[in-house]
Amino acid sequence: MLSIREYSEAECAVFHRVRDTFGPFSNMASGYGFQIGDVAVLSSEHHYQAMRFPHRPDIQEQILAVKSPIKAKRKAYEFISQTREDWHRVNIPIMRHCIQLRHAFNAVRLQPLYDQSADMPIVEKSLRDDFWGAKPIGSGRLRGVNALGRLHMGHRLELRNDPDFCVLTVAPPEIPDYRLLDRKIEVVDVPRINSAKGWQTSLDL
Repeated sequence: MLSIREYSEAECAVFHRVRDTFGPFSNMASGYGFQIGDVAVLSSEHHYQAMRFPHRPDIQEQILAVKSPIKAKRKAYEFISQTREDWHRVNIPIMRHCIQLRHAFNAVRLQPLYDQSADMPIVEKSLRDDFWGAKPIGSGRLRGVNALGRLHMGHRLELRNDPDFCVLTVAPPEIPDYRLLDRKIEVVDVPRINSAKGWQTSLDL
C-alpha cells in the first residue's frame, strides 16, 4: 500500500492546472493522445476510465467518443456501479500503462518536462484528492499519497535507466481481463518518424 507523504511545494515539480508549467503531467491535459491497435484514444483519462469496464465495450465506446478528459471521467461516472470488481487492485498498473502510452506517442513534447523536473518530486496539487494527489496543509506544504506524481517519478527513472524504454513498443500490464472494445490489449507498437526536431510520432491525435 502506498504511504502518505508530505512535500514542500517550492521544492517540487507541481502541477495543479493543465496550463501550469508541469500541467501536461495531469490526466486532464488534452492533446496527448495515443493509439491502441486501430483505436484512437484522446487522452490518458479516456483510457483509464474506459478500463473500468472491460466487460462493457458499449460503455467504453461512449467514453472514448467524448472530446475532453473531464467529459470522459463524467461519462464513466454515469456507469460507476458497473466498474470491474477488482478495480482498486488494478487501477495503479492501469494508470502506469496510461503514462507509458502517452509518453511513447508524445515524447517530443513530454520528455523535456521530465528533464526539467530534474530530481524534484513530481506532485499533483489537489484540493480534493489526496490519493492521486496531495492537498495543501498550509505553510507551503502538501500532504497526500500523490500516486499520480509518484508514477510519473517512476516513469522518469525508467527513462533514465533505459534509453529504449517506451521507444518502439509499450507492453500491457499483467492484469486479468485487460480489454478495449472487446479485444485483449497486446503490446502496442509505436509508429515514429525521424525529423530534424528529433523523434516524433507519425500520428496526429
